[in-house]
Amino acid sequence: MAKWKSAAHARYQLGYHVVWSPKYRKGILEGKARKEFLNEVLRGTGERYGFELVRIGIADDHLHLFIEAAPKFAPARLVQILKSISAREFFRAFPDVKKQLWGGALWEEGYCVRAVSDEVTQAVVERYIESHHREEGHGPRQLTLFPR
Repeated sequence: MAKWKSAAHARYQLGYHVVWSPKYRKGILEGKARKEFLNEVLRGTGERYGFELVRIGIADDHLHLFIEAAPKFAPARLVQILKSISAREFFRAFPDVKKQLWGGALWEEGYCVRAVSDEVTQAVVERYIESHHREEGHGPRQLTLFPR
């Protein structure tokens, strides 16, 4: 984790590993242009709202984020902010995508979030995200954070 941070009346060191997918788990995030655009939108949103996207991993059909945020942001609020703004901007930049998603939403309603703790360190999450799709074009391979 990063250094301790301070806010009004709080000192904190909070990190979240967040994962979500496009609606129907469609591979609509494929291509370098779409991934780069989404990366820029997500990072810009974090800067605007005052939280940091430390690491972003975007696959064709899902994405992983490592976020550090002040305690004023509940994980659900972080996801709500990132999903809503990224969907709006993504549809503006790539209007053809809406035709593939007959429901009109870019993202699935659900998501997965895990707080980074002593057991799941920042290094483990970052290594997981980095290696998740290292071999571009060879399809996703499922990794595990813990040995079984």
